[in-house]
Amino acid sequence: MTSIPLFIVILCVIILVHEFGHFGAAKLFKMNVYQFNLGMGPILWKKQHKETQYALRLLPIGGSCMLGEDDSFDIDPSEEEIVAKLMRADDEFLRNNPDYDVLSKGAKKRLDSREFRNKPVWQRIIVIAGGAILNVVLGFILCVILNIASPIASMEIGRFTQDAVSNSGASALQINDRILSVNGMTIISADEIHYKMDNSLTKRSDDTVLTTTVVGFRANSVSNRGENPLMESDRIIGVNGVTVTDVSEILNNVEIPPLYVDEFFAYYRLVVERDSQPIILENVRFAAHISVCRKAFLDSKKQPVRNENNEILFCGKSVFDEQNPEHFGNERMFCEEDSCGKPTLDDDDNKIYTRDFNTVNDFALYDFVVVRDGEKLELNGVRASLQFDARGEPRINDRGGLSYTRDFVPWAAKKNFANIMEYSFRDVVGKGRIIWLSLIDIVNGTYGINDLSGPVGIAGVVNTVAEQAVDFKQLILSVLQISAFITVNLGIVNLLPIPALDGARILFLTAEGIRRKPLNVNTEAVIHFVGFALLMLLIIVVTFNDVRKLIFGG
Repeated sequence: MTSIPLFIVILCVIILVHEFGHFGAAKLFKMNVYQFNLGMGPILWKKQHKETQYALRLLPIGGSCMLGEDDSFDIDPSEEEIVAKLMRADDEFLRNNPDYDVLSKGAKKRLDSREFRNKPVWQRIIVIAGGAILNVVLGFILCVILNIASPIASMEIGRFTQDAVSNSGASALQINDRILSVNGMTIISADEIHYKMDNSLTKRSDDTVLTTTVVGFRANSVSNRGENPLMESDRIIGVNGVTVTDVSEILNNVEIPPLYVDEFFAYYRLVVERDSQPIILENVRFAAHISVCRKAFLDSKKQPVRNENNEILFCGKSVFDEQNPEHFGNERMFCEEDSCGKPTLDDDDNKIYTRDFNTVNDFALYDFVVVRDGEKLELNGVRASLQFDARGEPRINDRGGLSYTRDFVPWAAKKNFANIMEYSFRDVVGKGRIIWLSLIDIVNGTYGINDLSGPVGIAGVVNTVAEQAVDFKQLILSVLQISAFITVNLGIVNLLPIPALDGARILFLTAEGIRRKPLNVNTEAVIHFVGFALLMLLIIVVTFNDVRKLIFGG
C-alpha cells in the first residue's frame, strides 16, 4: 500500500494534537506530567526532561499523557502525623524540611501541590477534556483551510444534474431553494444533506409491489427506440415467453437469455400490458454497458476544472452556465472523450446489459423544508432516483438498504472571512452530528461489528483517495477532508462515558465534585483497566475484519 507513510503521518499528527491538549492544559494549571507518549507498545525513542519522559512507541494507534491520576497515595500509618503537619506547606519549605526527605513516595505525592489529584476538580476536568477539545479545534482549522482552498458548498441549490428527478413532480425542488431540513432533520452543512438522504429509511413511491411498469427512460436509452419500442406506462409481463413479476428478472437473468446479441446490444421479445391490452414487442434492444476512460476538462493552466463540490468535471459534463457565467468562469472548456469501447463483463465473462428504463420503485420520497423567494415551504414527497450499477440494478448502501442519488448541486457561497468562519463552524458541527448519529446506529443495531473500521480500514480509504487523485492539489484536499473527519471523530468518541476513555474520567470527576469526595482509587483503576482491555480486544477484532476485507473484499 503506497500511502501507508501518508496515513501514519495523518494519524500521528491527530494523536499528537490530542495528547498535547492534555499536556498543555496540565502545564497551564502547573500539574506534573510524568509521560508523554506518541504511539503504543515498545519504546523506540525516549528523552527525560524534568519530571516528564517523552517517548515514541512502535504502534501509531494511540498515545498517552501520564499525569499520575491512577497512582497510589497510600502511606504508612506512622507518616500520618508528619503529612498532616506539612499538608499546607509550600514546595520550597518541603524541599528544605528533613522530615519530608524520609517520607514514602505515596506520602510525598499527597503533599505535592502539582499532583493531578491535589488540584481542584474543575481543573482536572479541563485537563481530561483538553485532548478532545483540541481535536475539534484542529477539525475546525482543517475546515477553514479546505474552505479557503476550495469552493464553499452552501445549502442553496445551484443546478440539477443530468436525469434529475427532484426538480419534477408536485413537490419539486427549484434552483435557489435554500434547504432547511430533510426528513425532519435540520440541515447545518451540505454534507448532512447527502448523509440524511443516503441514511434515511425513506418512503418508496410504491411499497406494496415490485412493479415492472415503465415510468420513464434514462439518458441514452435504446429500448424506447426502433420499430417496437417500449413506452411509458407499459407494464412488462413476459420476457422471451417467460412470465416476470420483478424488474430484476428482465435482464442479465441466466434463466432468460436474450434471443440473440450483436457487438453492443441484446435483443428480447417482450410482452407488455398497454392500455389494458397485451402487446408483443419483437427485438427490443438493451445496450451493453461500455467501460469509458474519461478525460478531465483542463483550464488554461492544464489543471482539472472542478465544480463547487470540488468534484472534477469530465468530458460530457457542461462547465458553462449561460445565466450565471461566474459560477464556473466565462470560458468554455473542451476535450475529447477517450472511450475504452469495451463492454463490461460479469464474473463469467458475459456482457452486462443495462436496464435503461425506470419503474416506480426506482424512486424514494423525501420530505424537504426549503426557503423559496423568502417563504418557508414544506415539500412532502420530493423524488430521488436510485443509484444503479453497471447492470442497471440498484446499489446497496452501507446500511444494507438502497442508495439514492442527490441530483442537485449547491451554489458555492461567496468567499469572505465571515462565510469561511461560518461554514467551517457548520462543517465541524455537521461532522460531529453525523458521527453522533452513526454511534446511535451502532447502539440500535443498524451497523454491526463488521461495519466498523480501525486503523487498517482507514489506511485503505487513504490509499483509495491517493490512487484516485488526479493531481497533487486534489490529493491534499482529500487527505485534509479525511483528517478533519477523523480528528472530530476522535474528539467526540473520547468524550463518551466508556471506561478507559476521557469521558468516563470526566464522569468520575463530576461525581467527585458532587459528592465532595473522590471515588476509591483502586476501584476506578480496575474499571479503567477492564475498559482498556475490552477496547484493545475491539481494536484487534476490527483490525482483523479490516484485513479480511482488504484480502477478500466486502
